[in-house]
Amino acid sequence: MRRKQIYNRDDFTCQNCGAAGGPQGDSELHAHHIVPKSRGGTHDASNLISLCKGCHNAVHSNSKRAPTMELQSTNYDTTQINYQMKNRNKFDIEYHNISELIFERTHSLLSDGLNFIKVTFEEDTITLDKLAEELATSSVEFRQTTFEITTTISQLEGASTEQYPINYIQTNEDMIEAAEKAITWVLEFFEKADKKVEEILNTLSECPNCKNTTRKYDDFCGNCGTEIVLFAYCSNCQERISHEDQFCRGCGELVSDIQNNIKNNTRSLNDLESLISNETDIFMDIIDDFVEKSTERDKILQTM
Repeated sequence: MRRKQIYNRDDFTCQNCGAAGGPQGDSELHAHHIVPKSRGGTHDASNLISLCKGCHNAVHSNSKRAPTMELQSTNYDTTQINYQMKNRNKFDIEYHNISELIFERTHSLLSDGLNFIKVTFEEDTITLDKLAEELATSSVEFRQTTFEITTTISQLEGASTEQYPINYIQTNEDMIEAAEKAITWVLEFFEKADKKVEEILNTLSECPNCKNTTRKYDDFCGNCGTEIVLFAYCSNCQERISHEDQFCRGCGELVSDIQNNIKNNTRSLNDLESLISNETDIFMDIIDDFVEKSTERDKILQTM
């Protein structure tokens, strides 16, 4: 059941190469753990991604490389990376280059994640429908990025560490641990935010005046100023009901339950604000941890 949920979410396409399966094509699809179970990954939908059989087998093969995830020198300037190592000729440089790629991709993930929060959730005029759309689109992009990072981590496990100082290898492991915390946060954040927005969309009343739904208000519509949280609609006859009404003016039905729903709408929006605030604080701690681990790694790198 969970696999079908993942395939449907990913539009029955491999999120690595784009091959279509299910009702969309003839490729065999697999549900792949982004953060491997061996490294603490869960079976939650947030940690699963759709891959075709070829990509999935490639990720788990000895090469550790899926078709579109080949580690190519065109993706980064190895000369610029290697200059930091005074004695680079004595090392198998692949291990260092892959670890640098992990750093660069995780750094981009953190930067893009922070930017997404600032741009999306600090925009006062964004509607909940638009927010749901942004979450759906961006979650696909971030999920693909996390897959790239974890696949690169798998590549590192196959690279030779011969002649590398133990402390350098350990700092790489520490950096990877911090990177995986960031990956887990990103995956879980989009799932939590999406569920909360869907919950609000399913219960929130439209503005009785302009039909607009805004993300950030207390008692008034952010579009036209109407006092919208004081109104709802009777589920029996669709007559507008205010928070002061005990009975529906259209059909006479008792509306105490509807009054509670009106109050809960405002409460749900506050819950969303609280969720974003708390998750942002956690994310900032994760960023600080990654920066700290990366700084320690760079210090050792300068001595090599």
